[in-house]
Amino acid sequence: MSRDDSNFFATLKFSAFFEATLDQLVSLIGERTLATRSDDFNWMWNFFAEPRDQKTLKEFWLNVIIDAEKILRDACLHEKRTHYSTMRREMLLMY
Repeated sequence: MSRDDSNFFATLKFSAFFEATLDQLVSLIGERTLATRSDDFNWMWNFFAEPRDQKTLKEFWLNVIIDAEKILRDACLHEKRTHYSTMRREMLLMY
């Protein structure tokens, strides 16, 4: 496997993590279990920094990790995409 000097994979992993985090936040807010308001973001401090329920916070991050891995697997590390990237790399080496 070639080196990732441009940090493409790290950027890709962060993007998947960020997308999964936002998706989980949307789900969490949609459940209406948190007291959220559009003009006040104190709930974020209460949920992330000083949670009353550690189990809910742990479940949140576990779901983020699971979703981020799924995004990477489905969108980026799919067998067909691996084949295309291998072909592209071989073509670039020919030039």
